[in-house]
Amino acid sequence: EVTDVGFRTHNLLRMAVFLGVEDMPSLEQSQAFRGRIREALMSYPGVEKVGLVWPTVPPGWGGDFRIRFAGMPQDAEEHGLAIFAHVIDQDFLPALEIPVIAGRNITESDGQGSRLVTLVSASLAEQMGGVEQALGRTLELEGSTYDIVGITRDVMFFGPARRRDRDMDIYLSLAQHPQRILSIAIQTSGDPAAYVEPLRGRLSAIAPTSPLDWISPMTAAIGSAFQGPRFYMLLLGAFASSALVLTAVGLFAVLANQVARQTTEFGIRQALGEKQGSVVRGVMRDGLLVVAAGLVAGAVGGVVVGRALQASLFGVGAFDAVTFFAAATVMVLVTLAASAWPARRAARVDPLEALRAE
Repeated sequence: EVTDVGFRTHNLLRMAVFLGVEDMPSLEQSQAFRGRIREALMSYPGVEKVGLVWPTVPPGWGGDFRIRFAGMPQDAEEHGLAIFAHVIDQDFLPALEIPVIAGRNITESDGQGSRLVTLVSASLAEQMGGVEQALGRTLELEGSTYDIVGITRDVMFFGPARRRDRDMDIYLSLAQHPQRILSIAIQTSGDPAAYVEPLRGRLSAIAPTSPLDWISPMTAAIGSAFQGPRFYMLLLGAFASSALVLTAVGLFAVLANQVARQTTEFGIRQALGEKQGSVVRGVMRDGLLVVAAGLVAGAVGGVVVGRALQASLFGVGAFDAVTFFAAATVMVLVTLAASAWPARRAARVDPLEALRAE
């Protein structure tokens, strides 16, 4: 099952070039070098979009910062609000199909000498009072003031966990903050793995002494962020299934033993004229009443545990009706089997033999 992480992952290749001084002697040459990279990659057949970013996608290091702004939450006033900063060019958001829901994207005009600008994610805009209130405001980062010119959709660069403070994102301009590490998001018309070698060759031709790294389809890169939560969900499912089986076996054993101990009672009731079917129905009714009480208690406990899981597992609701009714159905079927089968056996016993056994 594909989880919507807020940005395009299919037919997307990521690569990174670590520019050395031999290939790019100074950061003042960064803009021209970025243009050469874009031109070389875009000219290859099947490459549809090319976006540049620092540090990388999905980010794993380097972008953790704290920001300040007027009216920020009280619990963040002392140290600032934790965010993750991405330094991008104007083509990065379109390459990953991250929409700008208000304002504008980074542009070529946002370069050296112009006012520092930033885009912020919707979750961060909510901390500022909402999208409309955040647009046009300023924030402070590393002693510099930035104008908020756009609001982007929230994304899950860090995987499918509930949003944490560090998942609030801001996007700065690469032209205003040139970098020697350039990660490249390449949108392709086909399988991105087929583009690795030819595009690697084009980058090596531009920067022959600069190493390349972080080369993989985006689905593989983002999949690593899902491995931990997915493993825990599978582990939790295995434990839950085992618990369901153990509960069913225990329920069957308890009810079957209880019915077997009532053999004499059944014999007496039949000797007094009660029909065999009435005996069986009564046993099944008593068993279902016990299970019904247990299901009600289990539903309440399930909601409580579900709320706790919501804080640590992506996509887990406080109450999953399908799972609950599936488990309830299993318990009801087990109860019917555990009650009916022994009860029918006990009810077929001759009343005199039942009394003699007693």
